[in-house]
Amino acid sequence: MGNDVSRPIVTLALVLSSSVAGCNSSPRPQTSSPKPDFATKYDDITFSMESTIAPGSEAQVCRVVQMPLDRGDLAVPSAESHFTKGSHHFLAYRTSLTSMPDGGSDLFDCFDANPSYIAGSYFESQQPDMTHTLPDGIAQVFKPGEIVLLQTHYLNTTSDPIDAKIRFTLHTMDPAKVEHEAGTILFSNFGVMIPPHSKVTQTDTCPVSSTADMNLLLLWSHMHSRAVHFVATTDDPGASGAPLYETDQWSEPQPRAFDGDDATTVHIGSHITFACDYDNATDSTFVYGPSAAKNEMCILHGMYWPRVDPITEFCIGGTGPFPPGVTIPTADAGVDGG
Repeated sequence: MGNDVSRPIVTLALVLSSSVAGCNSSPRPQTSSPKPDFATKYDDITFSMESTIAPGSEAQVCRVVQMPLDRGDLAVPSAESHFTKGSHHFLAYRTSLTSMPDGGSDLFDCFDANPSYIAGSYFESQQPDMTHTLPDGIAQVFKPGEIVLLQTHYLNTTSDPIDAKIRFTLHTMDPAKVEHEAGTILFSNFGVMIPPHSKVTQTDTCPVSSTADMNLLLLWSHMHSRAVHFVATTDDPGASGAPLYETDQWSEPQPRAFDGDDATTVHIGSHITFACDYDNATDSTFVYGPSAAKNEMCILHGMYWPRVDPITEFCIGGTGPFPPGVTIPTADAGVDGG
């Protein structure tokens, strides 16, 4: 990847549609599986988008969408995304918005807008096909009309345009059968800096909630191309001592699912530390930022239960700084965290 990647004029069309799904809940979190068939049928919620990414360009396009207003609470034990080749990632963020913003669901350039209403992430994938399915009785819960930010990120290093398509489907279940609401962590090291011609390790440590233990469901990483290794550990004395998550893959890291045999509870008062190793052979300095070509990242994503506060989910009070301009909602406003 060079540093001369320009931003394109991106044309997208997005469609919100509904279909019906229907199964046997998985006994463990799944990161890639057939479409679930839940025992009681509830309507799926599907968002889709199409775009043209110009040759030699990088595009990060956002759209704000709204959950149905007429269905009550939406319990989502499983979600899946599918996108065409060339995407760096797809993300779905929960927000602190209480109504649709000016412009409604119009598309906008995430690079320019830098939305300040992100309240946590819900879903992230760097693979063309990804499914996250939680164990029986555990689900993410969305309020009627809750507003979600969708983000696609494409880096086209070829001489031809990319016809980019993405489909994101939430599979729902009876909210009365939810025993535990899942939350999502977004631990980001905003202090990342990799000098020219250097091999460095960047580390951040995040405290666990002071109100509840964190039962891990899924963990996965997010880095850019200078990264060569990622590892997450905990100082919880009840943990086995082995890493919670580890990978050498920056482009398509596979999530780790915690099942009954290797379930990990990170207790109140303990910490999660995550570190990225970088190898920068260029003349450039890379700092934290959204561009896959010009910036670097070191992020630990994850799902856990029971859902707690945004202080925990965003790693507020950790050793790394919090990004300026991002609004953290109160507990009354709802929380979630990628």
